[in-house]
Amino acid sequence: MDWKSTLIEHLARRVGEVEADLALLQEGLTSETKSTAGDKHETGRAMIQMEMDAAVGRLAEFRAMLAQARSIA
Repeated sequence: MDWKSTLIEHLARRVGEVEADLALLQEGLTSETKSTAGDKHETGRAMIQMEMDAAVGRLAEFRAMLAQARSIA
């Protein structure tokens, strides 16, 4: 396997991992919504949202790198 194929495979795997992380975070956010109200509830939701925002940023970066890797001649 050449370096380009290895790179594309690695980046595609990372995209999948981040997508899976986002799905789990979304589930956590949904279950946190069903939780009891109060400061603890709001703090939990805020932390999950911050993690989701970071994951979305990582996903965008990995997708951009994957697109660049695929375009290399």
